[in-house]
Amino acid sequence: MITVTLPSLRERKSDMPRVAAAMLDRINAEFAAEGEPGYQPKTLGDGAAAFARSYAWPGNVRQLYNVLVQAAVMTDAPVLERRDLAAAIDHAPPVGAPTAHPLEHPLGDGFDLDAHLEALRRHYLQRAMSEADGVKAEAARLLGFANYQTLDGQLRRLGVDGRPRRRP
Repeated sequence: MITVTLPSLRERKSDMPRVAAAMLDRINAEFAAEGEPGYQPKTLGDGAAAFARSYAWPGNVRQLYNVLVQAAVMTDAPVLERRDLAAAIDHAPPVGAPTAHPLEHPLGDGFDLDAHLEALRRHYLQRAMSEADGVKAEAARLLGFANYQTLDGQLRRLGVDGRPRRRP
């Protein structure tokens, strides 16, 4: 018996645009062969390719294929964009939210560095408050702030709820 181990999609980020484009070509051919009325062949736009590269794809190839089919069917435009793929993933992060790895967030297509950094800051502020069970002095210490007043100012400025999140 021979075992062939293939890497997951998230381990082959540089290949993702080619894999997604090849799948989309296959989807276009399938719809053409079925004579799907009103279907127009689609291509992958730069924003969609960047999204495919940055998304973790926990469902691997099957999830990518299903997302491409749904995006192709639901979009009238001939070019699929980031928003089309994101809309086809029911749990996709909203535009501007950190992706699976915050340093791999796709650039262009509406990217806003300040909003991205603020989203990261909000995440860590809320996380510190949760881990400190709502005790601001402890949360400030976890974040490396000199005092809880600095934390309190950040919470107010960014509109972060200072109460800890309930854990499941």
